[in-house]
Formats: sequence, structure tokens, C-alpha cells
Amino acid sequence: MTERTGPLVRSAAERFPRRTLRVIARLAADADPSLRSRFAHVVASVPALGAAREAAPADVRDAVDRLTGLADAPPEAAELHAFLAGPPWTRKAPKRKKLIVDIAPSGEDGLVWREGERDRWRESPDAVQRRLAETGEPAEALAALAKSANGHRALPPLAGPAAARVAADWLVRLRSTRLSVGDWLDRHGLDAAVWIAPDAVGRAGKPRKAAEAVLRDVARRFGDAMVLEAVARYGEEAAASVAEILAVDPLDLDGRKAPKVPEWAEPVLGMPVLLRGGRERLPREALAHVVGAMALDSPAIPYAGLDIVKEQCDPASLSAFSWAVLESWEINDAPAKDAWALTQLARFADADAVARLEALVREWPDRSLSKRALNGLEVLGAVESEHALRAVHRLTRFRGSKAVKAAAVNQLELVAAGLGLDTEQLADRLVPDTGTAAVAAEQATRLERAMADGRTWAVAEFREHLLAHPLLGELARRLVWQADGTAFRIAEDDTFADAEDDAVELPEGAAVRLAHPVLLGGALDAWVRQLADYEVLQPFNQLGRPAHTAAGLAPLEGRKARTGPLHGLAKSTWSAVRDGSTTVAIERRFRTGTVRADFSPATAAARTSTPTRSRSSTPCASPRASTRSRSAKPSPTSGRPRRRDYSAACAAAPGRCSRAAVSRPPTAVIRSAIASGSSGSSPRSPTGTPSPRTRR
Repeated sequence: MTERTGPLVRSAAERFPRRTLRVIARLAADADPSLRSRFAHVVASVPALGAAREAAPADVRDAVDRLTGLADAPPEAAELHAFLAGPPWTRKAPKRKKLIVDIAPSGEDGLVWREGERDRWRESPDAVQRRLAETGEPAEALAALAKSANGHRALPPLAGPAAARVAADWLVRLRSTRLSVGDWLDRHGLDAAVWIAPDAVGRAGKPRKAAEAVLRDVARRFGDAMVLEAVARYGEEAAASVAEILAVDPLDLDGRKAPKVPEWAEPVLGMPVLLRGGRERLPREALAHVVGAMALDSPAIPYAGLDIVKEQCDPASLSAFSWAVLESWEINDAPAKDAWALTQLARFADADAVARLEALVREWPDRSLSKRALNGLEVLGAVESEHALRAVHRLTRFRGSKAVKAAAVNQLELVAAGLGLDTEQLADRLVPDTGTAAVAAEQATRLERAMADGRTWAVAEFREHLLAHPLLGELARRLVWQADGTAFRIAEDDTFADAEDDAVELPEGAAVRLAHPVLLGGALDAWVRQLADYEVLQPFNQLGRPAHTAAGLAPLEGRKARTGPLHGLAKSTWSAVRDGSTTVAIERRFRTGTVRADFSPATAAARTSTPTRSRSSTPCASPRASTRSRSAKPSPTSGRPRRRDYSAACAAAPGRCSRAAVSRPPTAVIRSAIASGSSGSSPRSPTGTPSPRTRR
């Protein structure tokens, strides 16, 4: 889509009416419903086209008449749901006087942690989360969140009236904090109603409106009766005021302005949006009411009218209309006051709309529309479908915008936390059953990273989400695994066998992980021989990769490393440690600890998505281990190999690196077949299937 094309079409139609009419007549037959509606709107709204129609050839007049008369669409519905026929804003509503009660909130500020959450937060890159986990004092975190929502991920464990006020304010005011506020409401439940009730029954103003929104959200989750029971401690008068708040018809405007159909939306009101069954379509007036309901809705505070729309209308045509609204908004310069044209897509998007929105999120940063890309990402996160979650997961690896990538990671972590999972566990559940070679290669890379990071699976999780999965199971059968130190592979009949082909039973309480060659020790050669004998081609170089333990590397204090490769590492699996605008170290976090390389003097932080080519060198300080150097590449001028020095010092934090295996970054890994007993064999695609053999 290109912005500002809407006004340009009108201008062209006014200057060249006969030519425009011929083009519309030629294109209309094969156009999608959204484009046909915009064509019809141009014909109806530009007077010069009406005059041109009278002088046009018969075939052009016939095509235009069929277009404007919706000749190919079902008839308009004679009877409609009351909301579609006349929503609340089409009639005058009586004003209600709200009961005001002055009471003090019940409860104290505190923390409610999920199992293992505090330990994970101690290693969080988010400063507010890390500080909260270290101190266990909510006051400092609350003060930080009251000033800025940038640390919103620290909100969920915060309990008490002060946290409730922050959550209520963000709920009605900010889209970017939607997942954090949702997690907070899920975690605290009816307690949230108790903490916020005094604001909800207090004097009119923004705090009261925000508090009322929280009460209604809690009531949607638990029911009115449980909310009223929870706030009964404040007395009969306060409970009566809360009851009034909950009794408001969810379709009412409740103080909001009546929505108006913006001018840019007029061209798509001629689309045939079908009712359930597909035999009738919505009249233009009803479609205008749908647009009004879209304007009242938001991902944080849904408008009940759209639920009725979804119940009454055909999902496919409704999704097409929803996309047409977004498209019409964007081609008419995307007015900021009508940003709901993007957020409404969260209520109607199907798989096709999700794919198209993901493409736009990737495209917008290149058009200097990063803010819109972030909003689009939030919409993807609000779509309740696996297709949308997969799209967010793919955007966690998006290189076109650091802000979009970081926001996608943040969304995925919050969704996973809400489900009681980590991001990798969630990623396991999002893998499609079938996929292209690119999808298989992506999953192979995930498994390779899981091996390097020391990720573990519970036995039940391993069986359900890896072994039983059509795609992941195929990859898993070509790898060597370990369960509490016992190495095994998955045999052809989905049983487990060791390097001697003896059966292995997995205890239910065991932790399963991919076997790193360092951990296989003297059994490594036996495993290489067995996989070569079975002609198994691994999806990545698991057993043939060079690797070193941290303890086996000589100290390298004082060695030098070029800044370019260091910045390159910081853009892959390592992270830059910064002091202000300078990088003072890089570190790699593992599940068992952290490997860190400190260097001095500090370097300027890289500003682009490509590694810097600076040839300046940086001496390293206080080394305890070392990364390996990259594979040599031939020089284009001399033919001699040119080595890149990655010998920066890696200082393992005491007590935090119990089993550090330092290997090359993914870009330096040479993927090859196992070269033992099978000379001449070559690498195969991760989707390739090894030749089956009967177990010995």
C-alpha cells in the first residue's frame, strides 16, 4: 500500500473522467471486494464521472452499473440484530448520576512471585526487573513505573493499591503495556478489584474512569457476584456504587463521544459484508455502525458491540472488510486520530490478514514508520490465534528494526509467562506440523542453540512436543540426546538406545538435553561410528564440531582483538555490556551460568545492523577463558588465508559457570556430515530422511 493514493485517484478522475471510467470498467470484474467498493465510491462521488458515463460505450456503462449496483452480491438483509440496526449512539441516552463514596483502600504494597520467577529476574536484562528481584522492595519499582512505563514488564508481581493505580492508568491510556497489565490482572484477580474499588467509587475524573475499567475487566473474568462479594468489606454504600458501575450496559457509550464515520472510510462502506450463512449482506448504514463500533474498541478495553458483529457476520467477509478499513486508512495518509483503524484488526484478522500485517510490520521501518510498525506488532500480539503468535515469534529474529525485534521478544516473553512457560517452551508449541525447507532449517538452528545453551526438557515434554511432533520428531531422530548423563538416540520404532544399541529407559523425573560433544567424553567416537553406520545425516554438526571447555583454555590476559568481530558477536548469541554509549564487555548467558569477555579500553557501541569494519585493536583484561577464532577465509588479493582474531578474554563469573563449553558463534559453525566410516558423504538438507536400518 502507498500512502496518499486516495486523493490522487480523485484528482485523476476529475481531470480525465472518460479515461478513468474506462479503466474502472476494465479492472472492476477481477478486483477484490475492497477495490470494487473504492471504485464504486469514486464513480458515485466524482460528478465528472457521472457525465462521462452517459457518453460512454454500452459495455463500459454496463460494467459501471453492475459495479455501483452490487449486481454480483447477495441482497441486503431485511432484518438485522438490534445493535446493527440502531446502536446506542444513534439515540439519546439519559444521564446517570454516579454515587460517590469516600473510602480508603484496603491492603498494603507487596510482591506476589510465580515459582522460579524471582530467580530468573535476577538475570534479567531489564534493570527494573533485576533491581526488584535483588531487593524485594516494591517501593522503588513503583516509583520508577509511576514516572515511566518503559519498565512495564516489572508490573505483574507488584501487589497493593499503588500497583493497582498504575495498572488502571496504563489499561486505559497505553497500548504498549497491554500484555503486562493483562498479566497483572490475571495474577491478582479479585484482589485487584479490592485495591482499586476506592478509586472507582470516588470523585469523577481520570482515576475513576480508569478504576471503573479495571472493575469491569475483573467482572468479565470472575463475574459480577464475586466482585461485589470482594468489595463488600467497604460497606453497603460502596458496594452499591460498584454494583451501579457493573450494571451499566456494555453497549452504552458511558460518557464517551458518539463515533463518526471518517471520510476516508466512506469508500469501503460499499463492500458486501455477509451475514452468517452467506445469503444476505449488511446494508451500508449497518456497515457504518460496524465502523463506529471499531472506533470504540481497543485491545485493552474491548467494546461489546464488536462481539455482536462477530456473532452475526460471516468471518471471512468480516476479516476482508476489516483489512479494507486498514487499507483505506493508510492510503489516505493514516490520520493519527483514527489509529483504531489498525488496532481493530486484532478482533477480525484471519490467517491471511495476519500474514499481510506481518509483511507490513517488516516494511514500515524502511518507510520511516517505526512507530506504526510497533503498533502493528502489538496488534499481532492481540490476535488470538496460533498464526499470530508464530508471526510474533518470527519477528523476534527481525533484523530490519531493533525496536521491533525487542518489542517482539518482550511480547513473546509476556505471553509465555502468562502460560507458565519460558519463550523456548512456547516456541516448541508454535512449530507447525509441516513446513518448507526453510522452516526445518530454522528449527534445526533452534535445536543447535538449545544444545549450546544447555536447555533441558522434562521427559513428558520431550515425548509430547519433540518426539511426537511431525517436524521436530524427524529432526530429533537424527541427534544424540542425554537424560541425566545417559546418552541415547531415538530408534526407528521410537524407543531409545545407547551407543551399543542396548535399550534405554527414561525415568519420568529425568532432564533430557541434547548431547554436547564435550559432555560425551570418551563415548564420542562410539556415537560417531554408530551414526555413520546407520547413515544418519544430522540436521546440524552436533558430534563433529570442535569445542573446548573453559578450564582447558590458556589465560589470554593482554591479548588483542579487533572491535569489528566483537561487535559482530554482540549481534549474534552474545550481548553487549554497555556503560553509557560505550561497550565495555560482551557476555553469553547460559542456563548454568554466564561467560563474559571484558576489554579495555571500551569501544563505541555499534550503530548499524552490520558489524563494523574497524581494524583498531582492543587489549583484553582479566581473562579466564577464550572464544575460538573463526575459520580462515581466503584473501581475495593474495590467496593466503585471512584469520579473524576472536581471542577476547572470557571471564566466567565465580560460582555461575558450572559447566561452560565455549564454542564458535553460529555464523562460524561449519555444517558437515559425520566423517567417520562414510568417506565421500556430503551434507544433506535438514528435511532429508536418512536410510532406515533395522536395529542391531
